[in-house]
Amino acid sequence: MASVPVKERVKVSQNWRLGRCREGILLKWRCSQMPWMQLEGDSLYISQANFILAYQFRPDGASLNRRPLGVFAGHDEDVCHFVLANSHIISAGGDGKIGVHKIHSTFTVKYSAHEQEVNCVDCKGGIIVSGSRDRTAKVWSLASGRLGQCLHTIQTEDRVWSIAISPLLRDIHFNPTLTPPTLPSLGPSACGKACIHERFLFISQDNHAKLCLVMGLRPENRNPDAHDHVPISVSLTIALAALAKPGPLPPGSEWEETSSFVTGTACCGHFSPLRIWDLNSGQLMTHLGSDFPPGAGVLDLMYESPFTLLSCGYDTYVRYWDLRASVRKCVMEWEEPHDSTLYCLQTDGNHLLATGSSYYGVVRLWDRRQRACLHAFPLTSTPLSSPVYCLRFTTKHLYAALSYNLHVLDFQNP
Repeated sequence: MASVPVKERVKVSQNWRLGRCREGILLKWRCSQMPWMQLEGDSLYISQANFILAYQFRPDGASLNRRPLGVFAGHDEDVCHFVLANSHIISAGGDGKIGVHKIHSTFTVKYSAHEQEVNCVDCKGGIIVSGSRDRTAKVWSLASGRLGQCLHTIQTEDRVWSIAISPLLRDIHFNPTLTPPTLPSLGPSACGKACIHERFLFISQDNHAKLCLVMGLRPENRNPDAHDHVPISVSLTIALAALAKPGPLPPGSEWEETSSFVTGTACCGHFSPLRIWDLNSGQLMTHLGSDFPPGAGVLDLMYESPFTLLSCGYDTYVRYWDLRASVRKCVMEWEEPHDSTLYCLQTDGNHLLATGSSYYGVVRLWDRRQRACLHAFPLTSTPLSSPVYCLRFTTKHLYAALSYNLHVLDFQNP
């Protein structure tokens, strides 16, 4: 909203806070679906049966051009889930296959990934992770010469409903001119490399080290000499450790290795529905929470930062986890007031949280500083009750995908 006048931004912000919006329907389909969608720029991608369709928004953002920009096919059964990554669509199918589609060409590849339907996928830094009903999670390479090659197979003991790769080491640049400072706990660092990412200083102990020490930077000063003197982490076994590439570190080049991913499972065969795995070895790093009731499966989750994530599912709670504080107890939780399963969630990375419930297409807006729900929007009624399978929002609009319709809530022109 940078180019939007301040007065208009204030008006839209007040509409969100007060729940003032205009409801509309963007798309309808005759048969009941379980759609998934993604937004990118002025385009919307949505799954319908075994296809993924791309539509362009009209300038108002509250309507679509009826003719699809593209149709991506290849699965023999319904598309369960998909993500957009590096100009590709990575799709998970009920046929047990993963599809890789180039957005701006006709290139499509699919390969057998699991023995049963693939419920979820994620992709970052040239790595794909997938989860399935067959009680496994798998790690795959997206590299052209290794496409379809399974790097790790993880036995999860439970159906995997949701999966996400940590953004821990994405978009980090090494600075070859930066000399690592002297650390009182380690002594002078005569060799190695260092880089700054957000509020953290990453230091390798030598050019071939696999372990980087993570030092907390004072927020008022990004000078590397102003770091705190106590390492946040020096362990490979917890999520705050930074894992470097084997071999010499590439000065001045982008380093997109990611170190871990999280699975959300059914909580039937294993006591914890949230587990974090090492992406390089496939080994379990830790599990989140404790005392989950049987069946408290996690249907959706998302990272907000390398250290914070949100989860929701069958036990009717949204939970906010901060790995720096504790892996056994969430730092905040919100309960669905009508005891409904929560199918999906979305956040703006600040205070706004939106959730989709299992009955009557209820979308709820939450202020994360408060326990109680701010607003609820029932998008269907009896006898057409439907879960909200997926929701996304921009600064002006919220989009919710239900069994028969794609709904929009317009907060710009209520």
